[in-house]
Amino acid sequence: MIPEAFDSGSIDLFRCIEFPKKWAYQATLLKGKFVDTSVWQHGGLWWMMTTVPIRTRGPHVYYSFMRKPSIVIGISILTTLSH
Repeated sequence: MIPEAFDSGSIDLFRCIEFPKKWAYQATLLKGKFVDTSVWQHGGLWWMMTTVPIRTRGPHVYYSFMRKPSIVIGISILTTLSH
């Protein structure tokens, strides 16, 4: 699970221990003010799309270098989509 990140100032990843009440912090994926973050797996990589809530920027798409979801070592920006 990734909670909304605007107020916390970071995109944090949580793992479910006991649904729906018990979650464990796993990692901070990015620091900053972000909204509407989504993650998915495709082609053996983990992908993340998020939005920086500034008028001049659109959604950002990131991908993970790691193919194992239990370890987050590096995330790189793939593209910035413009309006």
